[in-house]
Amino acid sequence: MLDHFSHSELACPTTDQVRLAAGFGEALEKFRIKLDAPIYLNSACRSPLHNAKISGHPRSLHLVVNSHWGTGGTCAVDAAAT
Repeated sequence: MLDHFSHSELACPTTDQVRLAAGFGEALEKFRIKLDAPIYLNSACRSPLHNAKISGHPRSLHLVVNSHWGTGGTCAVDAAAT
């Protein structure tokens, strides 16, 4: 997947699906390298089912499929750094 993030960190907890918007994975990698510290992802890809289950916004940028934004995949993460 990516050098600094595992499939399980990025995947939807409900479906195990990872679908990132074009260039988003590379942007995450560059951010991690520039920060030069671990980044812990609290939320990344979400299926519509999982998003509804956690009361996420119906047009969330976390969604793996979101026709409203036309991103082609997830382009948002919730993260924490030390």
